[in-house]
Amino acid sequence: MAFLARRDEYQKSGNSLYQGGMWDNKEKVDVEGQSTEIFGERARSFMKENRDTPFYLHLSFNAVHNITHQLPLEYLKEKKLKGYYDYDPAVHDYMSWYIGSRRPHNPEGRALYLGQLYYLDKEIVRLLDFLEEEGLRENTLIAYVSDNGGCTAIYSNNEPLRGSKYTLYEGGIRVPMIISWPGHTETGVELDNIVSAMDIFPTVCTAASINSPDKVDGINLLPLLNGSDQSIEHKFLAWDIGFETAVRKGNWKLKTATTNAHAQRQQLDVRVGEFLYNLENDPGKTGLRIGSHRRC
Repeated sequence: MAFLARRDEYQKSGNSLYQGGMWDNKEKVDVEGQSTEIFGERARSFMKENRDTPFYLHLSFNAVHNITHQLPLEYLKEKKLKGYYDYDPAVHDYMSWYIGSRRPHNPEGRALYLGQLYYLDKEIVRLLDFLEEEGLRENTLIAYVSDNGGCTAIYSNNEPLRGSKYTLYEGGIRVPMIISWPGHTETGVELDNIVSAMDIFPTVCTAASINSPDKVDGINLLPLLNGSDQSIEHKFLAWDIGFETAVRKGNWKLKTATTNAHAQRQQLDVRVGEFLYNLENDPGKTGLRIGSHRRC
């Protein structure tokens, strides 16, 4: 049940959605079903085929992402949801359809978003159960992380953090990361060290007794995760997306924005200028203005 818009509409509107099949290695195929369940099933098949050899699985679910209204009919009926109609290039104007599915025009938007999250959670449980059933859990390091903060235009909620995907406020770049490896990491421990998704690579390499490349931005987190060195963190982290930049060191964060045009299209509030935040007292909400840019 994956939605893809027609290529010419994609080129005209600037959106990265177009019609086509799924890629299975080098072959494009038509697949029936919900992508979240399809990805989960393929992941379990891969692990079953490789259960007797070392394997690495990079599983990128596309839920919850953008077209959140597409859910199985039985789920919609159970939750008494009408859902939102699919795009038909022969009938609908793409941008009118697209905007109608998003905040604030879709009264069921939050419920549909949570439906996508429900199926995502269910597939993660299936993966964990599979590892247990196959006797692989004790020898498998799992890293779970989001690629960015939720997009408020599709009814996500990043409170108490300000901002959303497409911004460098904390709501756009501070995401949950869970790493679990029975017998090698502490359980039930919540850490606030400044780390990054970049750290997964060297951490996995160390766990697999493989030397990571010399020039890599990430750091090995295993000493932090097993409790032997709780001082491990980045001295600073920096972001640059062209119209916004940010640098974090300790609890201090410097953020700049030269325009808010992109943010307005995403229904976001981005202040133009230079701002300094103390994230311990003010996690990305107000900040001290220390400079300004001319609005573009």
